[in-house]
Amino acid sequence: MTALARWRTDIRLGLLGFLLLATVALAAETLRITTRQATVRAGPDGKSVILTTLSQGTTLPLLERW
Repeated sequence: MTALARWRTDIRLGLLGFLLLATVALAAETLRITTRQATVRAGPDGKSVILTTLSQGTTLPLLERW
């Protein structure tokens, strides 16, 4: 295989991988709790006030995408 053919193959595989990942990321519309229990806090650190506790299997809709 020539260098140009290998380069084209690498580009095609990279593009295919990117498209697959983008499709999976866009398809996610819910969040499911898979651990035994999860806490929802008011802030990003462990010292923030706990707003609620969710049990395993709880499904939440995603309100905002990053």
